[in-house]
Amino acid sequence: MATEPHPIRRVLVANRGEIARRLIKGAHDAGCDAVAVYASDDAASPYVGEADAAVPLPGSTLADTYLNPAALVGAAQVAGADALHPGYGFLSENPALPEACAEAGIVWVGPPPEAMRVMGHKARAKEVVAAAGVPVLPSAVVDAGASPDTLRVAGASVGYPLLVKASAGGGGRGMRLVHEPGELAEAVASARREAAAAFGSDDVFLERYLAAPRHIEVQVVGDRHGNVLHLLDRECSVQRRHQKVVEEAPAVLVPTSTRREMWEAAVAAARAVDYVGVGTVEYLVDGSGFYFLEMNTRLQVEHGVTELVTGLDLVGLQLAVAAGRPLPFGQGDVAAAGHAVEVRLCAERPREDYRPTPGTASHVRWPEGAGLRVDGAIGSGSTISAAYDSLVAKVMAHGADREAAIARLSRAVRALELDGIETNRELLGAVLDDAAFRNGELDVHYLENRPDLRDAMLPGDARRRHGASVAFCLLDERAARSLVPVPAAGWRNVGRPLHADQLTDAAGTMEVHATVPGEPARVREGANWEEVGTAAARGGVVDLLTRDGLRRRYRVRLSPHQAAVSGPEGQSTFTLRTEDDAEERGGIAGECRAPLPGAVTKVLVAVGDAVAEGDGLVVLEAMKMEHTLRANGDGTVAVVECAPGQQVDVNDLLVTVEPT
Repeated sequence: MATEPHPIRRVLVANRGEIARRLIKGAHDAGCDAVAVYASDDAASPYVGEADAAVPLPGSTLADTYLNPAALVGAAQVAGADALHPGYGFLSENPALPEACAEAGIVWVGPPPEAMRVMGHKARAKEVVAAAGVPVLPSAVVDAGASPDTLRVAGASVGYPLLVKASAGGGGRGMRLVHEPGELAEAVASARREAAAAFGSDDVFLERYLAAPRHIEVQVVGDRHGNVLHLLDRECSVQRRHQKVVEEAPAVLVPTSTRREMWEAAVAAARAVDYVGVGTVEYLVDGSGFYFLEMNTRLQVEHGVTELVTGLDLVGLQLAVAAGRPLPFGQGDVAAAGHAVEVRLCAERPREDYRPTPGTASHVRWPEGAGLRVDGAIGSGSTISAAYDSLVAKVMAHGADREAAIARLSRAVRALELDGIETNRELLGAVLDDAAFRNGELDVHYLENRPDLRDAMLPGDARRRHGASVAFCLLDERAARSLVPVPAAGWRNVGRPLHADQLTDAAGTMEVHATVPGEPARVREGANWEEVGTAAARGGVVDLLTRDGLRRRYRVRLSPHQAAVSGPEGQSTFTLRTEDDAEERGGIAGECRAPLPGAVTKVLVAVGDAVAEGDGLVVLEAMKMEHTLRANGDGTVAVVECAPGQQVDVNDLLVTVEPT
């Protein structure tokens, strides 16, 4: 198995987004050049410019680009790369890619294809690791066309409740929970259909169901000289729809003896398939013990927390092992220093079943400071596409202990600034501040059982302070444009507010106004106006002094139809409708363009319709508020470019009107 070391000088990164940026950095840290690949919609992504060279992938679909082994290997050959790193996702666990690399004489930065093949088939993997002494849950393989009697016997041997699981995949697809024998046949048939569609294989197996397990995993690494080590463990129990949301290292509240047994079992599982490279052995854990779930034969999304507590560079280790070098340390050298926690910031709306929210980030500012790390996919101006995973960034914090790491990360989540894309940041902040989470009271159903966390929003007092800050910035902007003369101090508006501006977010609509820098801004959410505080705004910075005697600083970023506010409590993003707004007309004469990202809810015209200036053309929904987009002038509708339900971005052309 041992091979002579062969230097790697140039690595093709066969991935995109934040993991591509991490691999490019890892290659550079190892003294290697890094080559990126990109589909046409990724041409402006940050990772492309950070590589030493980049190769465009022809085609417009995933099958043409990131899921095309021939295209990836061809890109490596074009760039003169002598190695290929797959990252995670896409083809990272598909043996076809390392086999294509071998045929082309390109070093594969990953495990042998046969190890991938065994561990990629969940039922076969359980058989192999069980033979190596790794604990597994009772299970039974269900052959295609199994008779009702065969299913009945298999179900009884496993015990109820049980899961029907796809052998060739994961992530919750091809999985069905069965409580009693009468449900089994339909569950198997349904799981087979879903597995075939998702993974190209309808193989399924039955496995005993644990009601409230935790998800704990062990990082392993092996070289070509027979060394296999564990790099400690991680807790990944906070999940949504079988996908991890929060990860930490080490795992929480695990007895020392159990922890050591999990480490040893993970090494045994890796040795059972002659594993080389970095991999992860995952377990389900409850009061009865720990049980093998699966082995991921790639770098994990959450590898960063292991790096923070061990001080190791896992990407660097992958490159060293792929080059044929032995691991530069022994098991006794691996130890945890402190605690690390990571949250996955995703472009999604948790309160609507985690619906993806693609769009363009108009402003991005990641938190910085001691013990913080951000592996981000985007920068200001980047686009999150609906064609890919919704992960925007991994935000991590390291501290002397778990309490310190969580506190540091909670503050970092509040401090990050991201405009133009809705994310799960409120959910993440709520989890980090939740007493049950902080006490380690976790299982894989934690989020499912806590809709209050999923629906978390900024507290009302903080939201009103954010609204008041917007009001002061609008006042400053109007004064700068000479739209509103700033009255003398002491002047009070006793009738209708001079400017009543509407701010709308998921919590609803509030009216805000400020008339004099030295006088309080007022906010109305129902029938009554409430004085919030006084401030003066300059250049988007507001120092707001509230009635409780505290002064807080807010940063406000105004754009057409939108206001973003960042402060000590976190960020708010509002749809903005001001009294300065003319009718919502955008673009040049004859064009109706989207003024902000959103979804088309109604198309009010058809080709050939005659319209007059001000007539409604399209109704656009953004952040729970409907906007009627109107004609700029008289004419006839020539083209309709949108349809109800369509997601649109800023400046997308919706309707063309031929002027009369």
